[in-house]
Amino acid sequence: MEDNQIMITLEDGSELLCSVILTYHNDETGYDYVVFEMSDGNVSAARYDESDTEGGALSDLETDEEWEMINEVLEDYYDSLDEEDDFDGE
Repeated sequence: MEDNQIMITLEDGSELLCSVILTYHNDETGYDYVVFEMSDGNVSAARYDESDTEGGALSDLETDEEWEMINEVLEDYYDSLDEEDDFDGE
């Protein structure tokens, strides 16, 4: 498994290899988040707790506010990529 990939366990117990898009720490919530793309192209996010002895644990986002925050962070990330492309093309 590459550094930019994570294995997630689905509710049915099956595992899915996902590509990490970005990680983010929110000072207000105190949580770390990981945003990832699943093999079907869908994008999702989870809280990340590095204190787990197995190298880290993911847990579901619990509030609409968390999802809104992640959506804003992801939009900013994609906007920054677009700006880099614009700059590189000049």
